[in-house]
Amino acid sequence: RRLRDFDEARAEGFAVDMAERGLLEAILVRPRPRGGWWLVGGLHRLAAAKRLGWPRIAVRAIETQGDAAAVEAEAAAHLVRIELLPLDLCRT
Repeated sequence: RRLRDFDEARAEGFAVDMAERGLLEAILVRPRPRGGWWLVGGLHRLAAAKRLGWPRIAVRAIETQGDAAAVEAEAAAHLVRIELLPLDLCRT
């Protein structure tokens, strides 16, 4: 379950940016009860890394006890990120 749906264009935009600058922010994961990891934040960055053929990507692991805490962590990551307005992008 994700708060934001996957968007091909967004993933492609990340791929273009990551090819030029690298990964600027690690993806967020949490451990599965029986081993492995669940993605909490960074779906588009992960997709971009796969498109670029990267064998590894930086992660930040969080300890959560349940789905509700993971959704809160994902929401918090989106809330602190301020999207730039077109006017902001025009400034040099």
